[in-house]
Amino acid sequence: MGLNLGVTTLARLSSGEKIDGPKAHAKLRKRLQRPNKRFSGKQKGSKNSHKAKLQPARLHAKIAAICNDSLQMIWVLDFRLFQKIYKNLRF
Repeated sequence: MGLNLGVTTLARLSSGEKIDGPKAHAKLRKRLQRPNKRFSGKQKGSKNSHKAKLQPARLHAKIAAICNDSLQMIWVLDFRLFQKIYKNLRF
């Protein structure tokens, strides 16, 4: 029993099962472009730059939460599979 974390798919189990990454992650990464561009055009240290800095920071926090949640779901799935295999191997 094994688990490979990858780039194209989120994870691949040793049984050959593929687990795709969350689609919301890709959408938020796309939505991140505009606030980053707005922030880069502001003068450093200005009040507007501080306000513009908050939007990409919020999106980064959402992206991080989605990544952590999907990894946690994989570990739970992996643990449940391991328990099933362990129960089947017991005499």
